[in-house]
Amino acid sequence: MTRFSDIETKSEPVKPAHSRGVAPSVFSDSWKGKPRAEVWCGFRALSEEDTAYARSESTKRAWDLHPKKEDEENRWDAFNDCLMRLTVARGTCDPNDASASWDIWRGAPDDNVHTMLTCDGVRFLFDEVERAHLLASPLRSEATDEELLTLFDALPLSLPHMPATQAARARRMLAFVLDEITPYIALPTDA
Repeated sequence: MTRFSDIETKSEPVKPAHSRGVAPSVFSDSWKGKPRAEVWCGFRALSEEDTAYARSESTKRAWDLHPKKEDEENRWDAFNDCLMRLTVARGTCDPNDASASWDIWRGAPDDNVHTMLTCDGVRFLFDEVERAHLLASPLRSEATDEELLTLFDALPLSLPHMPATQAARARRMLAFVLDEITPYIALPTDA
């Protein structure tokens, strides 16, 4: 009988849920190591530990920056900004191995994400991590043809009435779907 300790623990690299090229415009001009050409990045869904860490650190940062009760709006902004940066730091990876950090971070993603990226670059990469989460989630099943027709009818009725943050998230997800299907849309032929 094989003992657990005898089992080979080295395995093949796990492919990230999603990968893509990242343009130089994502990186800050003040960073001396800014890439001059597109670099490939993998994106993985965050572990529960990474998510808890990101929330905890973001809360601390927000309260450190805005300790007064009347600073609540700025505190929320600081929390969200920090949460996005830490999500990007933890959700990016080697494009060929989801268990390896993205080389661009040079071994310190939590620290370097603050100085290497533009504000829009953080948002761009955050959306890609969210895309990876959707692709990897065991909670999301494929929509049926009937559900797609229901979605088409429901969008104009529901989106205007949703809270802004929920509507923005739904629109990002729909933009992802549009990106996925656009290359395969059959163009009409001249008859």
